[in-house]
Amino acid sequence: MSYSIGIDYGTASGRVFLINTTNGQVVSKFVKPYTHGVIESELNGLKIPHTYALQNSNDYLEIMEEGISYIVRESKIDPDNIVGIGIDLSLIHI
Repeated sequence: MSYSIGIDYGTASGRVFLINTTNGQVVSKFVKPYTHGVIESELNGLKIPHTYALQNSNDYLEIMEEGISYIVRESKIDPDNIVGIGIDLSLIHI
């Protein structure tokens, strides 16, 4: 059996999913709000526009590291059976 990992970075949290590639079933999921939250008023002492919702980029790495470790451990699958990874962002760019 093979699996794929999906990582979704939203505005306030990140999600990591383990998907069975045969039937599309979600085998395991991890959801966590960003440790540093959403930066909405100022960054490094400078005001940012009210339409901005920024994140600390270290939170992305934290979600990826903790999330992948969690879904593999929780599902008890053999990591060698992971055949792909996809990343989705609700951002313009990283």
